[in-house]
Amino acid sequence: MNETVAIMLLGVASVLVACLILHKVFRFTPMQAGSITALMGIAVVVPFSILRWRGGDVFTLYITCNLMASFAYYLISSGGMKSLRGKDGKRMHWAPITVLGFFLVLTIQNGAFVVMAEKGLIFKSNAEDSFVSTRFPGEVPNAYQKQEAYYNAYQKRLAEQDARGWQVKFGFTEKPYANQDNFFMVELLDKDNVPLENADVIAKFTRSAEQELNRSYTLEMVEPGLYSIPISFERVGPWGLELDIERGEETHELVGRTLVNCTPGVECDLESRLRVH
Repeated sequence: MNETVAIMLLGVASVLVACLILHKVFRFTPMQAGSITALMGIAVVVPFSILRWRGGDVFTLYITCNLMASFAYYLISSGGMKSLRGKDGKRMHWAPITVLGFFLVLTIQNGAFVVMAEKGLIFKSNAEDSFVSTRFPGEVPNAYQKQEAYYNAYQKRLAEQDARGWQVKFGFTEKPYANQDNFFMVELLDKDNVPLENADVIAKFTRSAEQELNRSYTLEMVEPGLYSIPISFERVGPWGLELDIERGEETHELVGRTLVNCTPGVECDLESRLRVH
């Protein structure tokens, strides 16, 4: 089950249980029980969402589900739809009912969009006889321009990096294949061609549309200025690379891309998986 949907259902169930306890055990009125659980739900959802922020749309889903559960319990425990009539026999004003209906439809629609964005729609393409996924996590790599201060700090680090004159060569010893160990090597020299030892070299390989496959590896120095580690890729096709090198207080950052090939002996048309630009 999708994590967002599971948390929504858990929140609704918790609100209903809390309402029952307040109403049946502590003898609160339905309105009091609904109001208290609504406030309790907000008190729990707000810090939970801050600690595990997944976007404003998901936060809105959590809040609206809890509030609607509290209001639904109030209606049901007050006599169902009969509670919409006042003591004088007149119906409740249409505005509260309209607002409740609006948020109910909005919650269902927004929940469907969130699930489709996180899980994607998988269907079979008859033309290529392959499965296609519409999943996209919304990841925008290297979007430094969104925060001016961060962008300026990044530009400053690049200027210092160029002035330092480190020479960095990196790549695989052989053509990389999926589902087997591929040795990734980094050669690190200073501007005078002297090997740089005892540096912290971290290689992060990323997939644009499959963020859960992102992996970070800490390379080990096999000889002065030469660092290596075996890496196994789960998918064929293009992978992004973010290479971070730290030596003392000096930092060197590089980005790149690599193409992972089909496992030897396994038939797959890699060319058809790549987009032509």
